Amino acid sequence: KVVLILICVFAGASTMAQADREFIDKANGYKITLAGNWRSESYTDAVGRQKTEFVFENRDLGLMKVTRENLGRSALQDVVRREVDEFTNCFTCIFVRQEAFAGGSLSGIRVALFYVEGDRRMVGTFYYLQDKEAVWILRLNGRAGSPGMTHEITDSMARSFCTVCALL
Repeated sequence: KVVLILICVFAGASTMAQADREFIDKANGYKITLAGNWRSESYTDAVGRQKTEFVFENRDLGLMKVTRENLGRSALQDVVRREVDEFTNCFTCIFVRQEAFAGGSLSGIRVALFYVEGDRRMVGTFYYLQDKEAVWILRLNGRAGSPGMTHEITDSMARSFCTVCALL
């Protein structure tokens, strides 16, 4: 009985450690809910700016970077096409799929890429979420088969993404 109780206690602690966690980046003005073993890692870049990346267990299994770009006179579809073209010129892509993505407070386009990096099979899921005249880009890359890179996990994080101004 004692062993069974200990197993239940450790399993519960493990589940709680993997619970969804909210991350707010006040400097860049966004909020996202991290799922499973995703965590934030902050650092200062070479110019002295505070940056945050998100890692699933380790960078090889899953890495997410969040950026914001002004659309200017470009349509969202043009930005996506340009980025996908650049990506496929740099990597051997096995498969590229693009589709509309209905997010939470922001919607846009989801691009799924399966590619080879060296001798590793990789998956990338990029979310282009339109916010008026800007686009927030969530770029997730990781090993194919990594539990942190499933569409259920990445979609839930992308759906939770919102700008801080939308929270006020």
